[in-house]
Amino acid sequence: MGKGHNVQHGFLEADGDYIMFMDADFATDLHIMERILPVIEKHDGFIASRRCKGAVIETKQTLKRRFVSWVSRILIRMRFHLGYSETQCGFKLFRKDLAKALAKHQIIDGFAFDVEYLYFCHLNGFDIQEVPCNWNDGEKSTIEKAAKTSMNFIGDMKRIKKNKKNYILSEEEKESLKRKEA
Repeated sequence: MGKGHNVQHGFLEADGDYIMFMDADFATDLHIMERILPVIEKHDGFIASRRCKGAVIETKQTLKRRFVSWVSRILIRMRFHLGYSETQCGFKLFRKDLAKALAKHQIIDGFAFDVEYLYFCHLNGFDIQEVPCNWNDGEKSTIEKAAKTSMNFIGDMKRIKKNKKNYILSEEEKESLKRKEA
């Protein structure tokens, strides 16, 4: 059904104080947790970035994938105004209650679910921190049918924007998801 579908079901089934996902190819170095753990209780979630200050790209993607990534970043920035260097690096971590809410409101099964999650957080004022990571493009990391995947991504971004009113929580819902000050 797609990466988004699988992450959604993982979030709904997972248990623990925090729920995260990362790409199976371990492109994001897990040492990122050394940056997150000391401040984990101060924020609602974290996203890894290979584009923000302090990030290290150890092995670059192909020129074609870098171009697609660049275009995607521009389109996402123009449509959603999220303020992140990027949204598609495959590592996200959220407080459990927020992760469950994200999964329950999710409509996207494909790659754009990251944008959907961050847009939901943005609309509701959740504090999601972008963290620089060490990143390696894995040899086996591929997107089959890049043109079709890109068109699906653009279509999913339109669906996310159309669904905006369904992402906005009531004040009561926001209060129930409010982070408890540490």
